[in-house]
Amino acid sequence: GRDFAAAGPIPLRGEWELYWERFLGPGDFRDGALVPDAYLSVPGGFGTVQTPGLNLPDKGFATLRLRWRAPPGVRHMALRLRPVISSYRLYLNDRLLAQVGVPGESYDTTTPQYLESYVPFVVDQAENEFVLQIANFHIWGGGLNQAPAMGPEDVMLRNWNLQLGFEFLQLGAFLIMLLYHLGLFYYRSTDRTTFYFAAFCGLVLIRILVFGERVLIYFLPWLHWEFHMKLNYITYFLLGPVLLYFFAGLYPGAARRWWNRLCVYISLPFVALVLLTSSAVYGYTFHIYSVLFMAMQVLMFDLLIRAVRRRAPWSLVSLISMLAIPAAVLNDILGIIFHREAGVLAPAAAFIMVLTHAIILSMRFSRDLTAVEISRDELEDKVRQRTRDLSTTLEELQMTQSRLVHREKLAALGQLTSSIAHEINNPLGAIGASSSIIRRAFQDSLRDLREVLPELSEEERSHFYLLLERA
Repeated sequence: GRDFAAAGPIPLRGEWELYWERFLGPGDFRDGALVPDAYLSVPGGFGTVQTPGLNLPDKGFATLRLRWRAPPGVRHMALRLRPVISSYRLYLNDRLLAQVGVPGESYDTTTPQYLESYVPFVVDQAENEFVLQIANFHIWGGGLNQAPAMGPEDVMLRNWNLQLGFEFLQLGAFLIMLLYHLGLFYYRSTDRTTFYFAAFCGLVLIRILVFGERVLIYFLPWLHWEFHMKLNYITYFLLGPVLLYFFAGLYPGAARRWWNRLCVYISLPFVALVLLTSSAVYGYTFHIYSVLFMAMQVLMFDLLIRAVRRRAPWSLVSLISMLAIPAAVLNDILGIIFHREAGVLAPAAAFIMVLTHAIILSMRFSRDLTAVEISRDELEDKVRQRTRDLSTTLEELQMTQSRLVHREKLAALGQLTSSIAHEINNPLGAIGASSSIIRRAFQDSLRDLREVLPELSEEERSHFYLLLERA
């Protein structure tokens, strides 16, 4: 009588029969003689089995069995099986429904794969059973850590499409943020805040691809399990330092830079361990780094609170938008460690945080652009005033130059006049000085002429008068 349209799919939580270190098929249960070694409380890993005298490790292989009754009137159903660590085969009654990876009885015979399964099937009988063969030798946490969900095929498909659509919305938003802020950093490389913000968007984008609905696996089903795990761990180890450096760039006056560098120095060895070792080694670092990651969250809040006290612009909005991040991250970490289902909230909280800080960055750039425009207008006013001052100075210089040229001309003319006057005065002085001498000599000559003229002959007088006329 369950209303699947209103209540949604049925999560297959509860006690599953567990047969440790045995691969059993549906035919092995027909006689009803098999007794389970223990019961696994789903969601849960092998290590969570609480049975006296049986302490199971995280790594190994087992068969899980669940018997269930089909809802009346429903034949076309579907099962959604979240990624099982790290390989499995799933049987419905006598049919093989799904297989992910190759489950084996040792490390060498097991091929892990990280893939979510959506399996439609037809129910032909009222009593049914799921038989799940699981093998994990590659990483901690083997078992059925997330409960499968079952329901009518149309309801399951609708729910899956809604979740997938929301994830594609997140992917598109983070991709746009990544490309946009990388472009801002390209044109303004002196401000690294946009680079760290773009890096954070890129890391969240990768984590959504490999950890949310596992979109990357749907497009690249051949992707190696080890590569998928490395992406998962490396992005997780880098998120904290990148976010710290982003806030340090956004509010530089409130940052404790040596704490930021210490977080980087702590995170890089974890990243190197992931790159250089296999999941069997670096898989155990998740618990350790989770404590460090929460410490980084404390540092972020310390930085934001200091920024609020300093009245940094938009710091209070940053602080409010970040409040959901620690709770969401803690929820996801505890869900992974203690195998409880509370939903993956970190991407949604990160989406709110990224959207808020994208608006803050845009307002910051708008403020800087306004300041640049104001400075440009002031500079243009100063240039115009300086141009007017220079024009006035140039006119004054031209007038001074004209006066100087006029003075030079007058000085040259005065010097020329004095030179000419000097040249004229010299001969005039000489003439004036010798005129008295000439006059006395002429008077003496006239007295002598009176005495000489009577003594001249008529011809000599004619010659004398002729000379006078010519003179």
